Amino acid sequence: MPELRGRDAELDAARRALGEHGALLLTGPAGIGRTALAGALAAAAERDGQLVLRCAPAPEERELPWAALGDLLGGRPLDALAPSRRDALRAALLHHRSPADGEGRLALRRAVLDLLLALRGEHGAVLVVLDGVAWLDPPSAAALRFALRRAVGQGVRVLATRRTGEDACRFELPELRLGPLSPAALAELLADRYGRLPVPVLGGIQRAALGNPGTALDLAASTRPDGTAHRFGGPTVRQPASAAELLAAARGARPEEARALARQVLGQSRSGVLRARAHLVLARAAAVEQGLAGAVDLLAAGLAEAPAQSREQGELLRWVAEHHLRAGQLPLALAQAEAAAGHRRADPAAPALLARVRAALGDPGGAAEALAAAPPGPERALAALALGEPGPALRTEGDEALALRITAHALAGEAVTALALARRLADLLAWQGDPLPGTSRLDALLAVAVAELTGGSAERARRLALRAAAGWAAAGDRWHRAEALAVAGEAALLLGTAAANAAAVEDLEAAGRLPRADRFGRRARALLAEARVTQGDHAVARQLVGAVPQSTDEPATVRARALALAGLGQAREAVALLRAAADRQRGDGRQRLELARTLLALGSVERRLRHRTGARVALGQAHALCAAAAAAPLLARVAEELARLDQSADGPLLTATEQRIAGLAADGATNREVAAALFVSVKTVEGTLSRVYRKLGVRSRAALVRALPVARQG
Repeated sequence: MPELRGRDAELDAARRALGEHGALLLTGPAGIGRTALAGALAAAAERDGQLVLRCAPAPEERELPWAALGDLLGGRPLDALAPSRRDALRAALLHHRSPADGEGRLALRRAVLDLLLALRGEHGAVLVVLDGVAWLDPPSAAALRFALRRAVGQGVRVLATRRTGEDACRFELPELRLGPLSPAALAELLADRYGRLPVPVLGGIQRAALGNPGTALDLAASTRPDGTAHRFGGPTVRQPASAAELLAAARGARPEEARALARQVLGQSRSGVLRARAHLVLARAAAVEQGLAGAVDLLAAGLAEAPAQSREQGELLRWVAEHHLRAGQLPLALAQAEAAAGHRRADPAAPALLARVRAALGDPGGAAEALAAAPPGPERALAALALGEPGPALRTEGDEALALRITAHALAGEAVTALALARRLADLLAWQGDPLPGTSRLDALLAVAVAELTGGSAERARRLALRAAAGWAAAGDRWHRAEALAVAGEAALLLGTAAANAAAVEDLEAAGRLPRADRFGRRARALLAEARVTQGDHAVARQLVGAVPQSTDEPATVRARALALAGLGQAREAVALLRAAADRQRGDGRQRLELARTLLALGSVERRLRHRTGARVALGQAHALCAAAAAAPLLARVAEELARLDQSADGPLLTATEQRIAGLAADGATNREVAAALFVSVKTVEGTLSRVYRKLGVRSRAALVRALPVARQG
């Protein structure tokens, strides 16, 4: 095991995580020192008088039921446990026998929990160390997940390790990723083991090891013919790993580490398969650091070297399609995605990508067909979201899928869950040294913005979404930038001020420059129409939703169509449309917040018609739905509309936009000055004043000054 050198910062971070969360997952590539750091933390816990329970399963032990649990708890007295629980645990530990039914499994898992808490009571504190959590046998992993979820925070802590790229056995723990050691720390490590090395050899080891202590020790050992004397043949250091092993180490590594490993492969291998993989690693690293433009040539180079019909060719085709999708080149993306999905050795993610592209191009039938061929996983769940189905994303597991789950819960109207997962994601990013709001994980940034939009703060949602949009713009990613701008625009629309409404129009128009016919694209267009209504551009709003078939019952589109109709003087038709939509949405529990938005629109139109009772009923129902779901931003908008209703009387009634424009005009502002103050066009001001004149029965600004106080009371 490599000595612990150069890990003071990680050791402090790990102690803080265990102290604050009671749980920590150490990750990193092979040889990086996960076991050494876990050992140092365990030794410190033992010095403090804590009981340390350890297991370090090997890959071949994963098929041995209850092996890991036996390593942890074997030999511990079980007499204090309830008889049924004691018998179930004893059968597992001594005879490797699993319970026959659900009741027996529950008894065994409760026994593990009871034993951990009993040991806590005896020793004051317990640290459970799972060194190699990916290789826990499934029965032990299930029992430990059950027990540790309940015991952590009650004097029991858990410390797990996992190699980059391995499964975490569904243990969802705060993660601390170990990066490379500094050259000075590597030099100290090698000196501890081998004494002072010649400078040329030490330099060669440092360059080849890329900061990995295990690799450095293997390299140093390979240059020693025996264990007593240093007899180095020169500065050349033999590589300790094959090209395939280097590529395996590159998977999941930081971009700079992955790039160095892949370049080693290109320098030492003539295999088309391995060289294609190396180009793919380089392309991924370039996409992270330089944006999509930096990956184009590398993907092309990989395709040029990949053998025909090889798995590598299939994976590269999928990545080329992903590149075109993110660049907003949808026809090219479709051609490449179809080639990737039809490849003899297609990448597993290719059918889901094809579904997303087809949905964006307005082919829901083709998208559903491709989705049916996609295997379960995050990519399939993402494609299902594009078709408006959050179910698969809600069922994804693991910290890697947190951003996806947040979006799915928000889409399902589950504001509390979405916000709780967002806070957990923020905590994980902080412990990984990549905290919000400056995180490099733009997908995480947008997911937190979506959660804030649903149940937190519209202002914070907008700030985070705009930051994500700027990051994706810098990377040349039009696809994700459009999604971030749509979230920013919706947040601005919820804020409701004139400046915010103008910002919403700007954001949503920018999002719409990438034409998409999937759920996202249709919703963004509908939101833009709604934002145009707030500015009095009713004809433009109607034109925006006019391209969508009248038969559509998507909530956002129906609302925008109704609000545009109301603004054009067809308020009764708008009420009928909104009532029918609300009746449909009441039957779907996942559309609670969409129903609240529809009722808000209905209440607003009813209020303008001076149907106070109908308006109050609709707004009261919307208020109750938002309060029950803890949807704070939407709840605030409903409360504002209720306040307007309470202030209204029986006189002529102007909309909020009409009141603002008429008020400025009555105060002596010119049409151009009104437009500048409210961030609207001069044409909008002219059209709005014409409607105000008709409603109030006046023909001049002098008459408007006299009539406006009465209208404001109404």
